[in-house]
Amino acid sequence: MGGGLLTKLEFCIQMKAAIQSAKADLSQRAKVVTEDFLIAELRFGFWTSLLDARYDKLWHKIVIDVFPHMPKTMRTRGDASKLMHTVRRLRNAALHHHSIWHWGDLQQQHLQMNLLISYICDSVAKMAKQMDRFPSVYSGGFKQFASAAANISN
Repeated sequence: MGGGLLTKLEFCIQMKAAIQSAKADLSQRAKVVTEDFLIAELRFGFWTSLLDARYDKLWHKIVIDVFPHMPKTMRTRGDASKLMHTVRRLRNAALHHHSIWHWGDLQQQHLQMNLLISYICDSVAKMAKQMDRFPSVYSGGFKQFASAAANISN
């Protein structure tokens, strides 16, 4: 690996272990360990933790690389950390099949997720917006899923 983001930062023991584990997983699958593959292999929690207060001194080293489209007025570690934790909570709940329909701020969290994506990569944000089914699914209401579930169980 060259001198990319992960090689120029000093991490705590847990973060170093996560990086080593990701490298081992890549090697076990016969993948070349490149920065791009390693970044993709690291868990979402790794990236969220990177924005914790203990890494406050690293923030200025990573902000442009990680959030190139984030407005300068929002480029604080605290703001980015709060946004990442909000998105992580939504992502974890949805991907672990927890009920999120009743969340009063679900639409706001969806907007925050899209905002986070746009801060990282504008072209991916545009693609995500084109593919996004959340607005139509959410506006259709919960009843559409309740009736579909009832039909499955019969």
